[in-house]
Amino acid sequence: VGSEMCKETGFDDVPFSCILTKLEKYYNVKITVSDPKLLNYDSCTGKFREQDGVEHILRTISKDHPFEFSINEEKDSIFIYEK
Repeated sequence: VGSEMCKETGFDDVPFSCILTKLEKYYNVKITVSDPKLLNYDSCTGKFREQDGVEHILRTISKDHPFEFSINEEKDSIFIYEK
């Protein structure tokens, strides 16, 4: 029996700001948002696996919400800004 369990994280109608807070804790990164109005997006619903990574999750959410993001070289800081 392998010890590699696929942990899934689900969001069901959760505000974008709450998702960012969860991602910060889950992936141990600092997420900075350039403009507070970006946090006012409609709630998000989705399911992600732990191994998807924070970059994949943000890229997926950005398909429905107009934002871009950059990740620093150390992969411990993410900056979210308007498209």
